[in-house]
Amino acid sequence: MRSFCPRRLPNALMVICFATATFICGGQVFGEPPRKDIRKLSQHFLDRTGNTAPWMFVPKANIASLSTEEHPGVVTVWENGRGSDIKGILEHPIRIDDYPRPWEFHLGFVQNYQAQKGISERQINYAIGLNLAVTFSDPATWPKDRTQTPPDTHSLQLFVVHLGNVGENYRQGLPRVKGTPLNQFDPSPEAYLVYGRGDLAPAIHGNWKMAYTWHGADGSISGSHSKDGGPASSIIRFRANLLNETVLQVGVGDGLHPGWRLRTIDVSRFGKITGIWEIGPIISLDRWIPDVLAKELDVGGIPEWLKSFKQRLPLISPPDESQAKSVKLLDETFTVEPPDPKFEYFVDYAVFYGNGPENFDHLSDEFDVPGFLADQKWYIEGNGLAETFSNPGYLTVTLLGMNGGWAMCPIIASSAIDLAQHKPPLEFETAFIAPEDTHPWNYWWTFNLFDSDGKNLGQGWGPGVQNIPGTGRAFINSFGYDPKKFAKSPVFNIEFEPELPQSLLTAKPLHMLVQVLDESHVRVGFKGKPQDAWTFSKSLDTVKAFGKKIGKIGYPCIASIQGAAGQKGWGVGNSPMYQRFLIDYVRFRAANTETNAKAATNSSGPRYRIETIAGNGKPGDTPAEGTTARDVPVDLPFGVEYGPDGALYITTVGSHRVLRLDRKNGALTSVAGNGKKGYAGDGGPATEATLNEPYEVRFDSRGNMVIVEMRNHLIRRVDAKTGLISTVAGDAVSGDRGDGGPAKQARFNNPHSITLDEHDNLYVADLSNHRVRKIDAKTQQIETLAGNGTRGHPDDGALAKTQPLIMPQGLAVHGGALWIASFQGHVVWRLDFKTGVIRRVAGTGRQGHTGDGGPALEATFDGPRGVMMSPAGTLYVVEGENNVIRAFDTVRGTISTIAGAGPKLHEYAGDGVPAVGAPLSQPHGICISPDGTLVLSDTKNHRVRALSPAK
Repeated sequence: MRSFCPRRLPNALMVICFATATFICGGQVFGEPPRKDIRKLSQHFLDRTGNTAPWMFVPKANIASLSTEEHPGVVTVWENGRGSDIKGILEHPIRIDDYPRPWEFHLGFVQNYQAQKGISERQINYAIGLNLAVTFSDPATWPKDRTQTPPDTHSLQLFVVHLGNVGENYRQGLPRVKGTPLNQFDPSPEAYLVYGRGDLAPAIHGNWKMAYTWHGADGSISGSHSKDGGPASSIIRFRANLLNETVLQVGVGDGLHPGWRLRTIDVSRFGKITGIWEIGPIISLDRWIPDVLAKELDVGGIPEWLKSFKQRLPLISPPDESQAKSVKLLDETFTVEPPDPKFEYFVDYAVFYGNGPENFDHLSDEFDVPGFLADQKWYIEGNGLAETFSNPGYLTVTLLGMNGGWAMCPIIASSAIDLAQHKPPLEFETAFIAPEDTHPWNYWWTFNLFDSDGKNLGQGWGPGVQNIPGTGRAFINSFGYDPKKFAKSPVFNIEFEPELPQSLLTAKPLHMLVQVLDESHVRVGFKGKPQDAWTFSKSLDTVKAFGKKIGKIGYPCIASIQGAAGQKGWGVGNSPMYQRFLIDYVRFRAANTETNAKAATNSSGPRYRIETIAGNGKPGDTPAEGTTARDVPVDLPFGVEYGPDGALYITTVGSHRVLRLDRKNGALTSVAGNGKKGYAGDGGPATEATLNEPYEVRFDSRGNMVIVEMRNHLIRRVDAKTGLISTVAGDAVSGDRGDGGPAKQARFNNPHSITLDEHDNLYVADLSNHRVRKIDAKTQQIETLAGNGTRGHPDDGALAKTQPLIMPQGLAVHGGALWIASFQGHVVWRLDFKTGVIRRVAGTGRQGHTGDGGPALEATFDGPRGVMMSPAGTLYVVEGENNVIRAFDTVRGTISTIAGAGPKLHEYAGDGVPAVGAPLSQPHGICISPDGTLVLSDTKNHRVRALSPAK
């Protein structure tokens, strides 16, 4: 295999380019139909409401508790001791042609600290890992029941296993593992190992002999023993790669470093893979550990010396009760126990990404998930620690103060971007906050440009930024070892005219863009704020410089070099130690941002100023009467809606109330809910009832207030005349049933949004059932209008009720149609009431935040939640993950951002400022006041805010 690597990197960094096997990157081939995005199957389990879609955990009979709220950021699983493995599986199997190959799956576990610490008077034996079931049969023969197995299916499991116990007070453990190769000759009765099983791949079966380190000379001294590294790490990662129809890879990693112990599996002896029936986490809870693993490892059973002792004991002294207890205790000591239900398990993430030429943009990362480089798309080399937990929203790279270097390269599947296959323009963008300028530092991309024959154009290209203390920052074309001189490449002579000002280069963060405009032109751009236009360099003409066009681009890395052998320390290698770069994002795309920037600049979208009208920014229950709305808590406001009385009604998920804001006097009162979570009070006053996460409120033509309660899985109504509350749909049990029958007997699964038409027909976004349902105002019968109960993008132009749907979350009725925001589908759909046909009207389906000023169909969203249609035909879309409000002109088909500062900025920063650029934090709802003012719920900032036109 041939690899490409920048030639001017120091020796300490040269290994970057070749420790990651093969590489390829590039965008989707132009002219081909769009392919499904496998990333939509990913979950980081950050939703505290318990939503794990598209993942489910089975069998339910052996799950005592499953929660995303108990330890936010992981799924916490408690077993009930019924002795069957718990698996995490996708709602639907993956057919071989569903997604472009190759693709990768990454799975993270956090080992239970209490189990590792040994807080038990028993053995602590458990196995957690990766489960993979591959089918070679015709998909037409696959069972509909996901817990059944299709014909001709083979599986494997790769476990991290813990055996024994080294507790602080008691060390029963497993005596037969003490001081053996199995536990690295540790004198304690405890072992960790990586172990494979299954009929799919005999090559992975057995002990992988993956080492770890034990500390402490004597396991009998309390507190002296600990284990670290390998399978003893707190963070355990698994990986499965589908390379083609007959070749897979599986492996395991540990801790912060993204390296892997991988094995390749050829399954051609079974035929060609037709699908992945199961892929995901598994917790071994049956008798495998004591009955199978213990025998294979020869750590179970009564040892010969004990057998002999028991035979001699009656001859030494007469049997008595004390002797019998001692013998029983000895027998139990050498009996291997199954897993103990006392200890819970933690699944951190289960994520996919496309690892191939059709998935160039999959290499992008916003670093928004706190953790350990969650999906591990990057190979990191050098003396820098990279993580995403110490500064949420950034990849924090902490560099040690010594000679050396650090770099981060994408882990992908070949050696270069072939421009014959992936037509320019191509872009590589990053934004970062540098260390203090009192010490030298550098931050740069590394590229190699090649002609179509693979011959290098020049000697490598390193565009970036360098700081020299006392001199300032400047653009560099390559890295140089002199910390007092800005490095310039004589072959890649890219210049800025005029020179970039310090006011730009000192921006925090600083945004840097490298563009391949076509087969013979490259250039670099910088900007200080996301909304600013790029300042571009002159473009380099490679035909003039080298006599050839660009044929291939060596895969791009980000680097910071601190020194080289035989030279004094460079950059942060001088002092102090532990200098940090905060990387905001890295983005790869097939686009020309200059065009997008001009379109955004020329956008004629309305401009607003933003003000808080309710909430003091703190969580807590709202006082029943008295103080003004801005002085009291409004705990996680979700839905906002003006009532027929001209007042603003606000649903608060944190305090389980519906509040009424009198806009004339500013008084805020509770009109439904008593502040306690629950389901009670039907037939009585709404103010005395208990609600469970009211998400939205609407009013029918009689003035009755309709409330959707997500966690109660139902719809309730407050009578306008009497103030009494009643349930009108759902029975408070999560499920998927009822079509064709009375709405009261139907079941929903996390209903999120509701809306009414002019005839009082009620439409419900049945979020986790992936359906939109209609309740007829006259008959109170319920039916599905969109979604067949399965997760997926519907075919554009198809009958809505026959198609899949992905988490419908926001609804609006306008112009004879229902407008639907798909939360995890990142699309807005339009369902025509007459024909029942559904069409995509905004969003590409890809996750992102692009397209302002251009066609809505070419824009990208991230988590569209609430929607609201103006009488003039503007659909306002609340993007909870991008922290913005966007206006979709349904007449012109264009889109623009009208409020919010984007995904990274979310902490409240004041009022009376332009709405664009004002940070929002996971907004949910939006409505229009009678005077035309827009009102939105700034949910995690615990405020309700109004947008008024800027003068």
